Amino acid sequence: MHNKIKEIKIIKCDVCNSDSYKKFASENGYHYFKCNKCGLVYVNPNQIGRHEYYGQEDRIWMSIFENADRKKFFIKELKFIDRLTKNRHGKLLDIGCGEGEFLELAKKDWWHVKGIEPTHSDFEKCKEKKLDVIYGYFPKKFYDSKERFDAVTMFDVLEHMRNPKAALKTVHELLKPDGVLLVRVPNPNYVILKKNIDKIFRLKRKIGKEATYFNPGSHIFYFYPKTIRKLISDNGFKIVKMKYERSEIFKDKKIRIFAGMLHYAAKILYFVTLGRVNCMINTIVYTRKIEDTK
Repeated sequence: MHNKIKEIKIIKCDVCNSDSYKKFASENGYHYFKCNKCGLVYVNPNQIGRHEYYGQEDRIWMSIFENADRKKFFIKELKFIDRLTKNRHGKLLDIGCGEGEFLELAKKDWWHVKGIEPTHSDFEKCKEKKLDVIYGYFPKKFYDSKERFDAVTMFDVLEHMRNPKAALKTVHELLKPDGVLLVRVPNPNYVILKKNIDKIFRLKRKIGKEATYFNPGSHIFYFYPKTIRKLISDNGFKIVKMKYERSEIFKDKKIRIFAGMLHYAAKILYFVTLGRVNCMINTIVYTRKIEDTK
């Protein structure tokens, strides 16, 4: 169990710098707030220690995700990156590359790949696969890097970072002119939908009482589509496309059925409300680097 900090000291919004907020949710002693201006949902990072970059509460869900099939979703993203870059032999950096699944696919697609991963067990698996992966945290390991990339990917990474804005600025520096950045982040509305449906089906009770909805020891931020759009646009990128999609198919039958039900419930809500109610699990953003005009 994490050490909790009882005194809540609110910081300014990392996206728009506003200090106007309201309480959004609480879980396991952690408190999420929502910016009244741009909609960013965040835990006060002062509640989360550095060693909790991937928190203890996340491990139960991570054990489930480890048995999920992501390959077909990664292939779709890779094909779109190929189209955007028109350079199938370029250099690609995957930030938070996990066990290297996406890097393996990109390498087979003739990309020159590199990754960075802060979880030592995942880093070791990348080494076993003979992938070029750095062990450590981004952006710290790349502050003085002279290497430049045609494409950078960040699958489910920004929500873990203490300073997403600084991370995006470093990505901007690492990209070649007109380089492509792909970002995928979870949608807070999906978490609320999952929590409400789970009250009926009680999946959480089946997978373990320590499982959480928001993963508060791990997920510092949640981004609504409009929030991630602003964050990316304000930091030197032009948005090419945004889409909303799940990212894995679970092998466990009960979890696969529950996740599928959530996915289609969110999809129906999205289309029935003409996009006004968006509870899709992920927001995926394809962007291009804009050169500084100053």
